[in-house]
Amino acid sequence: MKLEGYSNLLKSGEGGMEHVYRGIQDSLQRPVAIKLLINELSFDAEARKRFERESYIIARLNHANIIHVIDRGITGDEMPYFVMEFVEGIDLGTAMKSRQLGHGHKVDIIVQILKALAYAHGNNVIHRDIKPDNILVDDDNNIKILDFGIAQFYEEMRKTYDRTCAGMVMGTFNYMSPEQKESAENVTAQSDLYSVGVLMYHLFTGKLPSGRYPDPSELNPDVSEELNQLILQCLQEDPNHRPDSAEEL
Repeated sequence: MKLEGYSNLLKSGEGGMEHVYRGIQDSLQRPVAIKLLINELSFDAEARKRFERESYIIARLNHANIIHVIDRGITGDEMPYFVMEFVEGIDLGTAMKSRQLGHGHKVDIIVQILKALAYAHGNNVIHRDIKPDNILVDDDNNIKILDFGIAQFYEEMRKTYDRTCAGMVMGTFNYMSPEQKESAENVTAQSDLYSVGVLMYHLFTGKLPSGRYPDPSELNPDVSEELNQLILQCLQEDPNHRPDSAEEL
C-alpha cells in the first residue's frame, strides 16, 4: 500500500471491513495507524457509508480515552481510509489473559471506559459494540476505546433510511443487551451500559454471565457488595432498571 504523506506502511491486522496498517506520518514523523476499506467492499454503498461514518464519528469525539482520528481521505484507487493516532498496547481481552491485573487496576480500567462513554453519550453517540477486543490498554493500564464501526448518532438511529434493513442486529452476541439482540432499532445508551456490565462481570470473575449466573462477589471475594450491585444493575434485562447514565455509574 502507498499513501501520500505516509511512509513505512506495514499491514498490522484486519477486520471484517478493513485492513489496518501501521506507518509514519511524514510531516510530523510520528507513528500512526491507518484503516483502509477492503477491496471486496469497494462497490458496497452501505459498507462505504458505515466505514466513512466511523471516521466522522471519532473525529467528533475528543477524549483522552477514545482513539483520535487525525486525517481521512480517498486513495488513488478510490478506496476510503482514515488515519488514527498510534497507541502502543494490547486489547483488554489479551491483557486479561496475559497480565496480572490487580483489583485496583481493573476498577480504574472500568472508570476510564465509563468516562469515555459518558462523553460519547453526551455527544449523542452510542458505541453499540463495547467488548474487551475494542478496548486498547497500554503498559500503564490507560485505555482507549476503539472501533466505532457500528456506532451511531442518536438522531440517525431514528431515521429509517439509515438502517441497512428493518430489525437488523449488529454487535457482539455475548456482550449484547437483550434489546440489541432483538433489533438495532432498540439500542439506547443503556444498551452500552449492559455491555459494560458484561465486561465488568468478565473482568472481575473471569467468566461471562450466562443463564442463571452467580453474583460476581460469589466468584471473586474482592468484589465489594457495592460493586456487586452495580454490575448486577447493569445486567438487568429491562433497560429502564439499569443505571440512568455512564456518568452516574
